[in-house]
Amino acid sequence: MRRVQERINKGFEVFEYYANNQWEFRNEHVHHIRKIMNRKERRDWKVDGEDMDIREYFKDCVMAARIYILKEMPDTIPAAKRHMKMYE
Repeated sequence: MRRVQERINKGFEVFEYYANNQWEFRNEHVHHIRKIMNRKERRDWKVDGEDMDIREYFKDCVMAARIYILKEMPDTIPAAKRHMKMYE
Protein backbone atom coordinates (compact mmCIF):
# COMPACT_ATOMS: atom_id res chain seq x y z
CA MET A 1 0.00 0.00 0.00
CA ARG A 2 2.92 2.33 0.72
CA ARG A 3 4.19 1.90 -2.84
CA VAL A 4 0.77 2.83 -4.22
CA GLN A 5 0.66 5.96 -2.05
CA GLU A 6 4.15 6.97 -3.19
CA ARG A 7 3.05 6.69 -6.81
CA ILE A 8 -0.05 8.76 -6.14
CA ASN A 9 2.09 11.43 -4.47
CA LYS A 10 4.45 11.44 -7.44
CA GLY A 11 1.50 12.03 -9.76
CA PHE A 12 0.30 14.93 -7.64
CA GLU A 13 3.77 16.46 -7.58
CA VAL A 14 4.08 16.26 -11.36
CA PHE A 15 0.72 17.89 -12.06
CA GLU A 16 0.71 20.39 -9.18
CA TYR A 17 2.60 23.08 -11.09
CA TYR A 18 0.24 22.88 -14.06
CA ALA A 19 -2.91 22.66 -11.98
CA ASN A 20 -2.05 25.59 -9.71
CA ASN A 21 -1.13 28.11 -12.41
CA GLN A 22 -3.26 29.97 -14.91
CA TRP A 23 -2.29 29.44 -18.53
CA GLU A 24 -3.00 31.54 -21.58
CA PHE A 25 -2.25 30.20 -25.03
CA ARG A 26 -2.37 32.45 -28.04
CA ASN A 27 -3.16 30.96 -31.42
CA GLU A 28 -3.46 33.78 -33.93
CA HIS A 29 -1.04 32.00 -36.24
CA VAL A 30 -3.18 28.88 -36.29
CA HIS A 31 -6.25 30.93 -37.22
CA HIS A 32 -4.29 32.55 -40.05
CA ILE A 33 -3.01 29.18 -41.31
CA ARG A 34 -6.55 27.76 -41.30
CA LYS A 35 -7.74 30.66 -43.47
CA ILE A 36 -5.05 30.27 -46.13
CA MET A 37 -4.95 26.46 -46.41
CA ASN A 38 -6.57 24.76 -49.39
CA ARG A 39 -8.72 21.61 -49.12
CA LYS A 40 -5.81 19.19 -49.74
CA GLU A 41 -3.64 20.92 -47.14
CA ARG A 42 -6.45 20.78 -44.59
CA ARG A 43 -6.81 17.03 -45.20
CA ASP A 44 -3.06 16.34 -45.05
CA TRP A 45 -2.16 18.69 -42.20
CA LYS A 46 -4.66 18.67 -39.35
CA VAL A 47 -4.60 22.02 -37.54
CA ASP A 48 -8.12 21.92 -36.17
CA GLY A 49 -10.22 19.65 -34.01
CA GLU A 50 -12.49 18.38 -36.74
CA ASP A 51 -12.92 14.61 -36.77
CA MET A 52 -11.01 14.38 -33.50
CA ASP A 53 -11.82 11.30 -31.45
CA ILE A 54 -11.75 12.77 -27.94
CA ARG A 55 -11.86 9.33 -26.28
CA GLU A 56 -8.86 8.17 -28.29
CA TYR A 57 -7.06 11.42 -27.47
CA PHE A 58 -7.49 10.92 -23.72
CA LYS A 59 -6.52 7.25 -23.97
CA ASP A 60 -3.30 8.43 -25.60
CA CYS A 61 -2.80 11.00 -22.82
CA VAL A 62 -3.23 8.36 -20.12
CA MET A 63 -0.84 6.02 -21.93
CA ALA A 64 1.75 8.80 -22.24
CA ALA A 65 1.43 9.57 -18.51
CA ARG A 66 1.93 5.88 -17.69
CA ILE A 67 5.04 5.66 -19.88
CA TYR A 68 6.74 9.02 -19.38
CA ILE A 69 5.71 10.01 -15.86
CA LEU A 70 5.11 6.73 -14.03
CA LYS A 71 7.68 4.81 -16.11
CA GLU A 72 5.22 1.94 -16.71
CA MET A 73 5.40 0.23 -20.07
CA PRO A 74 2.25 -0.93 -21.91
CA ASP A 75 3.00 -4.58 -21.17
CA THR A 76 2.19 -3.87 -17.48
CA ILE A 77 -1.46 -3.02 -18.22
CA PRO A 78 -2.90 -6.56 -17.92
CA ALA A 79 -1.28 -7.02 -14.50
CA ALA A 80 -2.47 -3.56 -13.40
CA LYS A 81 -6.04 -4.45 -14.44
CA ARG A 82 -5.90 -7.70 -12.45
CA HIS A 83 -4.53 -5.78 -9.48
CA MET A 84 -7.34 -3.20 -9.69
CA LYS A 85 -10.00 -5.94 -9.74
CA MET A 86 -8.92 -6.85 -6.19
CA TYR A 87 -10.10 -3.37 -5.07
CA GLU A 88 -13.56 -3.58 -6.64
